[in-house]
Amino acid sequence: DFMHSVTVGARNMDLLWALMQDYQPELHSFNKPVLLLMSSDSPEFQIAEDINSSYCRDLRTSYTLGTHYEMLSPRVAGMVANIIGNFLREHGDAIDFSTLQPSREVVPKAPGAAPTPNGVAPRLPLV
Repeated sequence: DFMHSVTVGARNMDLLWALMQDYQPELHSFNKPVLLLMSSDSPEFQIAEDINSSYCRDLRTSYTLGTHYEMLSPRVAGMVANIIGNFLREHGDAIDFSTLQPSREVVPKAPGAAPTPNGVAPRLPLV
């Protein structure tokens, strides 16, 4: 139910804040190109760019239509895919794909799509 989800979510966020309160990475400690997707109608998430730019020397921010919560909706997903594809074409040589870990979600295979190992999608490492 909703109240249970909010309570558990709040407890988890409090735990994460407590675990990370003393952690302070070095400024501009990540030197490779980083893509940050932002939604044009969600200014409340602007702080994500401000904070990430402190740690990522080469942060590339791209904006999509709609809100943060619509980023993977059918209306916006194609734009997101194009932005990611363009970023990978331009900077793919700087990404260490050997660190990819499979996700637990099964990816539906599109007709004619290349097979994926174990039918799962790769997950990019967190920076």
